[in-house]
Amino acid sequence: MITHLKGTLVSKEPVLVTIDVGGIGYSVHIPLSTYEKLPEKESNVALYTHFHVREDEMSLYGFHTEEERKMFRLLIGISGIGPKVALGILSGTGILQLKKAVMEGDVDRLTTIKGIGKKTAQRLIVELRDKFGAADDGDEWLREGGETELDSTVMTTVSALETLGYSRKQALEAAKKSARSLGADALPEDLIRDALSNIR
Repeated sequence: MITHLKGTLVSKEPVLVTIDVGGIGYSVHIPLSTYEKLPEKESNVALYTHFHVREDEMSLYGFHTEEERKMFRLLIGISGIGPKVALGILSGTGILQLKKAVMEGDVDRLTTIKGIGKKTAQRLIVELRDKFGAADDGDEWLREGGETELDSTVMTTVSALETLGYSRKQALEAAKKSARSLGADALPEDLIRDALSNIR
């Protein structure tokens, strides 16, 4: 299984890139959120990938962050949601906005995404709400606005703290405090170290 690619960006379009890795060119389907973060052509690039296999096709999908890939995998696990629709969802809304719409049961917001009708929107809400978890004060912060890069780094910190045995609420509160203290450019490892000192 191909889980990531690191090489030279040969070409890029809003939904497709070609990456040269050791002389082999890989065509990778991407969402707009990843396209917006790509460097100029002929620059080095690294993407998290998902290798999708069907009877008549093998395709590679790439993402700027692990969180994007995780969301993509959640989406294609839902009946009626294939890779192309999942990419369309990620292109049509940010991860935080998608979580907010699902947790609030906002069918109207979801149907503004191209390719998502009312029935599909309702299915997304039913299938994803439990996976996102019940909203609490900490989760409310996750659903608010903010820079995607910062949110992604904070979520990495939260996941690490949960792995260490802390509750989600403890992890979120500590991660938020560290993010505000260290700023948007903080690396995940710095946030984790600082957050550990903020755990109560």
